[in-house]
Amino acid sequence: MREIFVWILLICLFVSPEIFGQSYSFSIRSYDTNNPIAYAHVQVEGTLNGAVSGVDGRCEIRIQPENSGGRLIISFIGFQAAIIPISELNSSQTNQILLKESEIQLDEFNVIDIGISPQEFLRNTIDLADITFYTKDYIGLATYEEEVIEDEETTFAYAMDILMEAQGFRSAKGKNKHIRNDKAYLIKVNELKGNQKYSLITVAEMVHFTFPFGKPEGDDTYFIQFLTLKNTLEKALFIDSKMVFTGEWFFEDLYAIGEETFVKVTKESDGYKVSFDIDRNTNHIRSIEVVSPYKEEGNLMQSYTRGNVSFRVDYFKIEGRSYLKSVEIIKQSSIKSDSVNLTKQNRGKLVFHRLVDEKPDKKMEIDEQFIRERIYK
Repeated sequence: MREIFVWILLICLFVSPEIFGQSYSFSIRSYDTNNPIAYAHVQVEGTLNGAVSGVDGRCEIRIQPENSGGRLIISFIGFQAAIIPISELNSSQTNQILLKESEIQLDEFNVIDIGISPQEFLRNTIDLADITFYTKDYIGLATYEEEVIEDEETTFAYAMDILMEAQGFRSAKGKNKHIRNDKAYLIKVNELKGNQKYSLITVAEMVHFTFPFGKPEGDDTYFIQFLTLKNTLEKALFIDSKMVFTGEWFFEDLYAIGEETFVKVTKESDGYKVSFDIDRNTNHIRSIEVVSPYKEEGNLMQSYTRGNVSFRVDYFKIEGRSYLKSVEIIKQSSIKSDSVNLTKQNRGKLVFHRLVDEKPDKKMEIDEQFIRERIYK
């Protein structure tokens, strides 16, 4: 199957021109401590073009010629936003960005009180989703990259340009009470290297585990279902809302981003945590974070097949409406016994770059089978 995928890759390389513009890399750090700033928003002013920095404070964006005369806005909670003319950026080296702490003083909020309970504030935010989010479908260019780290060594990685078909939020009424699934279509693969060390079957053999219903078809291993998880999460939060309106929510913190203030609303239970960063005044959601632990029970294979998952979705606001910006998923797996000690981490990140007006090739739709047969094999 890998040979088939390489053949498709070669075709895509010939038919896909450079469509993302000039590339710029950034290292975003604190002015006071020089520590890297993770999840800072880097955005071409007034557009969806931009990125969200990784845990090392680094990110990369590609800027189209028509935006070269614009400005870049770099922002993060608790820091003053930096505004830089794109003409001053250097494409041949990493642009160093230092953010200063915000001048807005929030120290008096020992117990955060914004005049409304956390659940009421969250309910208002959910009820306003049809106003704060873009409600129509939109198509744009995006990139997706994934890295597999086994026993603390990168063994497999790939990166690809994709055409993303994002489904807008709609009023949840009657039979139409649903958010349709986002879809992604392959444009080209930019990187494909290495081979994974551990698979479901090989790990089972190492720990002498017998599958109760026979071995699964093929020698499959876990991969990041980046769109499936995002769609499931958004439906649970915005439509079913059982996750939102049960349990004890609390205001974890109050942040400044430039002259705006954001509230972090959080719920925790048995190690599970979900948080929203929400604009205090407009109810726009800036990000959603979920941490889902897994407690090993029964047999060793459960900790490998399920593991711990952290999940984050970021949104950019453009002309008063929020659009998808990035999706990041990290899954930790491990098996430890007297004879076996292995660890595995899957890191996947999707970044939505800009809107386009073109129809996707339906034959190149990326789904579970596509990933398994054309990339992981």
